[in-house]
Amino acid sequence: MVFLNSLGVITSYQLRDTEAYLFNIEKIEVPPLQPSDCFVKIECCSVGKLDLLVREGQVPGHEIVGSVVAVGSDVEGIKPGMRVGMGFFNDDYYTKFEQPTSTLSYEDSTSDTSANSKIAYGGFADGVVWDARYVYPIPKTMSSIAAAPILFTGSIAYSALCDAGIQPGNRVGVLGIGGIGHLAVQYARAWGCKVIALSTKLEKSQDALKFGAQEFYDVGDEELLTRAPKMDCILITSPVALKDYDFFISLLQPGGTLAILGHPDKPIIINSSYLISESKRVIGVAVSSPLTVMKALEFAAEKNIVSQTELLEMNEINCTVALQRVKSSSVRYKTVLYTPNYMPVVINQSW
Repeated sequence: MVFLNSLGVITSYQLRDTEAYLFNIEKIEVPPLQPSDCFVKIECCSVGKLDLLVREGQVPGHEIVGSVVAVGSDVEGIKPGMRVGMGFFNDDYYTKFEQPTSTLSYEDSTSDTSANSKIAYGGFADGVVWDARYVYPIPKTMSSIAAAPILFTGSIAYSALCDAGIQPGNRVGVLGIGGIGHLAVQYARAWGCKVIALSTKLEKSQDALKFGAQEFYDVGDEELLTRAPKMDCILITSPVALKDYDFFISLLQPGGTLAILGHPDKPIIINSSYLISESKRVIGVAVSSPLTVMKALEFAAEKNIVSQTELLEMNEINCTVALQRVKSSSVRYKTVLYTPNYMPVVINQSW
């Protein structure tokens, strides 16, 4: 096989079995860059639940960090040699989130067809072509391994705090100490909040305290939880039984906010009297705008917010292992695949 493109060849891992998460290795010539494109040599890619939506024949990976190799003729601000990150979207669909009056409908964001077509993938590879308008310079003080989980997972936690209007000194509950939750605890603590970790898994109590929570409550013990101090905001980062939404709203201060991160499996049913009587509200946080992603990266770099990660070298077998572990919810707390030509930097964990 002869490749004529001067940018070379991309080695990617293409999903061939969506049940066992088996992969084929594919080599493709780097396509000609469009005026707004850039070609990035990938260093690492964080793995998340959205990667489980990938269809047969696609390449997973939507939290990507690498170095720019080449840019299109219209690209400004992004130059070869820069270390950049790429996240959830890769087209103009993102711009609606910059408009204060715009909304994303439940149908737009959760149906298999629309959601999968709008999510940008391609990180299970050693290179990728991306719209340069949606790449983010990585702060110099942040390692690539530390940056990757922030590009979607961490930025959602940061967005939730912004959207909820959280102020230093507020009491913030985080329900679910998983991929998003363990970063949400760190962001809220760095924000200056008093953080209360909520989980059904008692074995995560020590981890939650290390991440920055001042208190931990077993969600399964409702009697104990009702004695917990009222919270200004609760971030829902893990699935909740339908009957429990009203219960968590009852744990809020008057004027408090219940923020649901991600998409529930079923429509949410809430007793409106819980909201009306004490001016409480429920908000949803699904994605972050490019500006918010940049702020989340900068805040994480400044405050040394770092995901706890399991590192795997990117290859055919480990791509399978990574998705299987995400599917079984056995990851603590994020998995990051790194390409063979990239040597991971040891991360200085703040906890």
